Formats: sequence, C-alpha cells, structure tokens
Amino acid sequence: MSKSQSTEKILSSGKKTVLACCLLAVSSVSFADSHTTWFGETADGEWLAGFKLGGVATDIGGHDDAFTGTIVLGYQFSRPAGDRGRSSIEFEFSTSDDADITPDGIRGTGEYDMHTFGVFFNYRSPGTVYFKGKLGVLDSNIDSRFDSGVDIKSNDAAFALGFGFGVRLGGDDGRTALEAEWVSSTGDNDVNLYNLGLIFEF
Repeated sequence: MSKSQSTEKILSSGKKTVLACCLLAVSSVSFADSHTTWFGETADGEWLAGFKLGGVATDIGGHDDAFTGTIVLGYQFSRPAGDRGRSSIEFEFSTSDDADITPDGIRGTGEYDMHTFGVFFNYRSPGTVYFKGKLGVLDSNIDSRFDSGVDIKSNDAAFALGFGFGVRLGGDDGRTALEAEWVSSTGDNDVNLYNLGLIFEF
C-alpha cells in the first residue's frame, strides 16, 4: 500500500469516527435536556470532549508499534468522588496508521492497522496537577496483511485499565487539561496505548 493510500485510509476512518462521535454527542445532549434523572439525581454535571495522539503496541508476534489518534467524548459527574476528586464515564475511539510487520518466522513481513473502541470509568484527583485512573472495556480490531497474500483479522474485547497524570490549564478550576496516560487490555490482542492529549469541559 502506498503512502498516499495509507493517508487516505486514515482520513476516511477519521471522518467516520468524527461522525459517530458527533451523533453520540447530539443524542447525549438531547438525553440530558429531557430532565431524566440518574438514579434519582439530575444530570447537572459537565460534558467532556478531547483528542489524544500517541502510540499503540500489541504482543502479536512481529507487529511494530503504530501511531494512533483518539477522540474522546464523556460526561463528568457533579458529585465529588473521594476527597474532592472527579469521576466520569468516557467513550474513546482510536485509529492507527499502517505499521510494519517484521519477520516472525511463520508468515513473513507485511503491515497492519488497528482500531479500538473503549468505555471507561475515570477518576481524577483534585489539584492543578492530578492523578488519573481508569477502568473499563476495550474492543480492538487488528487487520494484518502479509506480503504473502495472507490477510488475518483479529477482534478482541477485554477488560482494560490505565493510569496517568494531568495538568489543569488555568489552575484548579481550569476547564482544559493536558493529560499523559497509559492503558493496557487483558485480552488476546494484549493492546497497550500510550497517549498525550487535551480534554475540554463544557
């Protein structure tokens, strides 16, 4: 696959991801405006949106790390968690570029790409500089294309956990944060994501 074809594929996948995120955001806002309660409590928290750039690794033999981009949409609950911390539920959509498959002694060389969808419960500690922990489910889809003509697709949904650190721009009450995080899944694909991104509250 040529570099231009790879770029077009990433852009096409990105457009589909953005469309899905927009539809989710619209439906979520409509739901919140319907005066529906969450276990007897009104949904008076804050919406979250953001993006992350980084890398993704898998323990599948011969698959090199790939560059990945992620879009995040979520809802931050108004009630404090723990000692003035913040909790949220977040949906994450990521797609990677084409990365190399080095000889693994079985099928030879090739290339692959990966797409993931995750749902996570997140905790962020109080403070301008804060700790972040997350737990949820990550669905990963890996498409491996070997030069021999063999095409192998691997789909796996598994529990995932992660941690990281963030900085609230503008102090403790800042509505924009810069975050660095690592996430690992427990499934057969054994996916590890490491990212740097921005999260916005609105």
